[in-house]
Amino acid sequence: MLAHCNVSYELVYDTKHAKPNPFMKFIMKALVKNIVVSEKPYKRNSQTAPSFVVTDEKEFEKKNRLISYIN
Repeated sequence: MLAHCNVSYELVYDTKHAKPNPFMKFIMKALVKNIVVSEKPYKRNSQTAPSFVVTDEKEFEKKNRLISYIN
């Protein structure tokens, strides 16, 4: 979960992940933004964006990266 949360901060603060092209940016603003920022809970078993899927093994001790992003 810590690695999954780090991805959202990496998208904003680092160049580790590719930025969406202008068309995808438009689609995300038009269709996805209201779902993501609303107060309604997400639907169960909703699909996760590929960049947020963490498949490799992570070390729990590296949680300090997430803490520094939050600060």
